[in-house]
Amino acid sequence: MTPEETNQKEVKTMSIGRNIMILSFDKRITQKELAEAAGVTQSMISKIINTDIVPSVLKLKRIADKLGVTIDDLLK
Repeated sequence: MTPEETNQKEVKTMSIGRNIMILSFDKRITQKELAEAAGVTQSMISKIINTDIVPSVLKLKRIADKLGVTIDDLLK
């Protein structure tokens, strides 16, 4: 992976976490509720928000559904 590709991946990961944080705050959805909807632990949701990990497409879809948005909305 080139440095440019790595940088692009890091930016996308930051966008996902930031968007999940903003949407969940706006909709008053807790990390626990997101975790239950995605079938993961609250700790994993925290790691996604803090950009420590990137969720699978399935988990991202479940999070998006709980937030009432599309996966594409989370990637913007």
